[in-house]
Amino acid sequence: MQALGGSRGIGGQPDWATLPVIFITVAFGVWTINNFVTATLGKALNAVRDDETAAEAMTVDTRKTKMAAFLFGAFWAGVAGGLLGHVLRYINPAMFSVQKLAEVLAMVYFGGLNSVYGSIVGAYPSAFWVKPCGPWRSSSGSSFRSCSSW
Repeated sequence: MQALGGSRGIGGQPDWATLPVIFITVAFGVWTINNFVTATLGKALNAVRDDETAAEAMTVDTRKTKMAAFLFGAFWAGVAGGLLGHVLRYINPAMFSVQKLAEVLAMVYFGGLNSVYGSIVGAYPSAFWVKPCGPWRSSSGSSFRSCSSW
């Protein structure tokens, strides 16, 4: 869409995402997600994740539960994307590649799939591990190097 910059991305966002704004948003998000997971709908989500047929047998509306999970995740992804756009003051579709998806999934996996706080703790080692261990071209131009070449 050319009105939004097309493939060049959107630039010139105001710097509204200061450190206190990000801290308050993250604290509110963690509190909200933790309450969501421990509420009745969160328990239904866990039941659907573990065994959909058994959850349906226990009168959980799996369609409604899956829709709620999608909407909840999409909302927080939108909040995170909005904060990222204001922190970087530029956003481009190329910033969100398959590698970025793999990084986020690794953070959640290392922290624990069933833990809100574990996902946060898992993000710290992953964030520091990705930069030095990510592939890059060697100075000679031949193949890729990794952490083993340090």
